[in-house]
Amino acid sequence: MKIVDYPFIRAGEADPRPALFVRLISPSDSRGQDSIGIIDTGAYGYCVPAGYAEILGLDPSSGVERIVRTANGKITGYEHNCGLKVWDSDEYLKGNKVLVCEVSEIPVLFLPNLTEILLGVSFLKEKVLTINYNRKVFSLRKP
Repeated sequence: MKIVDYPFIRAGEADPRPALFVRLISPSDSRGQDSIGIIDTGAYGYCVPAGYAEILGLDPSSGVERIVRTANGKITGYEHNCGLKVWDSDEYLKGNKVLVCEVSEIPVLFLPNLTEILLGVSFLKEKVLTINYNRKVFSLRKP
């Protein structure tokens, strides 16, 4: 994976922050949805708004029930295995989809009231994250 000096991305009305352009993929029929995945060192793992489950053809409550603690308290979510593609940010902004990283069969936690995809500890555990807030860029590399 080569993610070096990727620019911060603005998701919604929030300030720009470390994030990646991603595609979440259904395990059963390769249905997918492009979005922005926020790098979140405090997140449980791959956390996704519950509404994405239906887009991917999944019944949210048919997954493994998980209770997680968030900044807003405890919340119940449902875990399904999905795939994830990460696109090169510079190329994506030009309208091209150049694959940087792909993982399959990862546990994705679908959570109600979540508005953004969070790439947490499960995504980061085998990577070194470097953030330069002055330049508004970040890098991920293998240790």
